[in-house]
Parts: sequence; C-alpha cells; structure tokens
Amino acid sequence: MTTEIAEVQEKEQTALVVIESLAIRDVLKDAEKTAQLIDEVRRLATSYVADVTTADGRKTLRSLAVKVARTKTYLDDMGKEYVAELKDLPRLIDGNRKAIRESLDLLKEEVRKPLTEWEAEQERIAAEKKAAEEAAALAERIELDWELADLMNREFDRQRAEAEERAEQERKEREARIAAEAAERAKREAEEKAAREKAEAEQRAAEARLAQERAEREAEEANKRAAEAEQRAAREAEEAARKACEKAEAETAERQRREAAEAQAREQDKQRRATVHNDMLADLQDYANLSEAQAKEVVVALARKQVRHASIAY
Repeated sequence: MTTEIAEVQEKEQTALVVIESLAIRDVLKDAEKTAQLIDEVRRLATSYVADVTTADGRKTLRSLAVKVARTKTYLDDMGKEYVAELKDLPRLIDGNRKAIRESLDLLKEEVRKPLTEWEAEQERIAAEKKAAEEAAALAERIELDWELADLMNREFDRQRAEAEERAEQERKEREARIAAEAAERAKREAEEKAAREKAEAEQRAAEARLAQERAEREAEEANKRAAEAEQRAAREAEEAARKACEKAEAETAERQRREAAEAQAREQDKQRRATVHNDMLADLQDYANLSEAQAKEVVVALARKQVRHASIAY
C-alpha cells in the first residue's frame, strides 16, 4: 500500500496538472470538461518560450515534453482505475482517455517541435558542410586530371602529325600503282561484260516467258481460292452470330437468376439480424435491468463490433 501511494505521489509531482480521483470521474464523463483539461495542460506546457540555441532552452523543452508524456500517463492511469470501478461506462471513459492520449501526444510533439527543428537544422548544416568539402576535393581532383589530359593531348597531336605525313606519302605511291592496275583491269572487264550482258539478255527473255505463264496460272488459282474463302467466311459468320445470340440469352437468364437469389438471401439475412437484435433488446431489458434506450445502445455497439472480446452470433 505504501509503494502504491509513493507511485501516485511521484506521478503527481512530475505531471503538469494534479486532479482529485473523484474529480477525474466528472472530467472523463464530460467531453467538454475533458477538452478544458487538455487546454489547461496545453496552457501550462506552452507558457514557457524556450530559446533552442541555448543548452538551457533545449533542456527546458525536453523537460516539458517529458512532463507532458508523464501527465498523459498520470491522467490515463486515473482513467484506468475509474474504468475498473465503473464497468457500465467503458465506452465514454475510453473515448475520453483516447482524446487525452492523442491530444497530449500531439502536444508533446508540439512542445518539442522547436527543439526537433533546431536538431534537424544542425544536421542539415553539417550535411551541407560535408557536401561542400567533398565538392572542393572533387574540383581539385578534376583540375589535376585536366592538366594531365592536356599533356597527353599535346603528345598525341605530335604523333598524329608524323603519322599523317607518312600516310600521305604512302597514299601517293599506292594511287599511282592502283591507276596502272585499274587501266588493265578496265580493259579486261569491258570485254567480259559485253559477253556476259549478251548471255543475260537471252536468259531474261526466256525467264519472262515462263513468268508470264506462271502468273496466269496463279491468278486463276487465286480467284478460285477467294471464292471458296468468301463462301466459308459467310457460313462461319452466320454460325458465330447464332452462337453469340444463344450465349447472350443464357448469360442474361443466369444473371437474373443470380440477382434474384442474392436479393432473397439479403432479405433473409436482414430479417434474421432484426430478430436477433429484438431478442437481445428484450433480454437486456429483462435481465440486465436496462432501459430501452440503454439496451438499444448496447445492441448497436455490439453490432458495430465496438465492444472488445464480444460479438453477436447470427
């Protein structure tokens, strides 16, 4: 018992607000009072304007953020104790507990935001400094590479000039030799070409006659195949249209049957759920001594699966 009292006193000392255990019940049952409590914590947490550029300022912001978190835990623990005592009000209390947790979590981030932004800015400055140093080193390395490349280009230009001079001399000698060989070859090729062209002309004349005869035969066969293909396509198109019509009628009938079955199933399910809900409503009024409105609220919560570890068996 002494340990529990000490824990409560420690939470009260580190929290931003202290509230009597009986008063917390009124707060958690009233959303407006809960909001007022959150606003009071916010006012206390944001009343100090810290300078994040100083160590004391950053320390203060960390302390305020920690106090907001401990205030959340302190108030939430009181709410847990109240929920344990009042089992008939879990939904309302849990909703307000959630509001406290979420709001104070957001407030904690809001209180710490200047420090978080300052830390991020320091990281950005350090990253920019590192990038600048790396860029300077890269620029120096590139400048040295350019100097080396310039020396290599000069040597390459000298060697290329010498090679071009040798190549020009060799070209002149080769052109003179080629000209003599070309004159002899042109004479020989002219004689061979004349004989070849005569033989090719005779061959082309014979091939032209054969090609004309083959073209006439192929045209006749193509006309015959086209007529047969046209007749076959007409038959296939007629059969395909008939099958498509039969398929569409079958699909329409099946869709109508399925839609009717689904509508009937939905109606049966709706009636079954209504019966179950009415039975539960009556039992809650008879055995739990609840009013009709309270019983309806419980049934709705169960139907919407808002009550943990509980569900309706349809």
